[in-house]
Amino acid sequence: MNYSFQLFPSIDPRQGDDSANIMITLESGEKYFGSIYTFEQVAKLHSKHKNSGEFLKGSYFWSNNLVLVEEINTESIQGVINHLIETDAFYNAFFPVNKEAFQTLTAHVN
Repeated sequence: MNYSFQLFPSIDPRQGDDSANIMITLESGEKYFGSIYTFEQVAKLHSKHKNSGEFLKGSYFWSNNLVLVEEINTESIQGVINHLIETDAFYNAFFPVNKEAFQTLTAHVN
């Protein structure tokens, strides 16, 4: 299956950023949205939340349609998306968005 993806905010996936929202467009034109965090970012958030009291003082963490990866770069993201497609987990990992939802999502993340 062919697809393209865009990260929000617009980041350079070669820089190893810790988290990003992702919009994946399938060859059919269907769009799917989700979040990608590195394991390192989750550890940072855990420490932050323990100190701030958020998420019951770091006792849990959640985010909609979250996929954890070792690092955020083009090769890693493509490998994860390909694997999710091959194992039929793609549609569970990301949620579909229609045109109106796409405009709303991208307006809030840019």
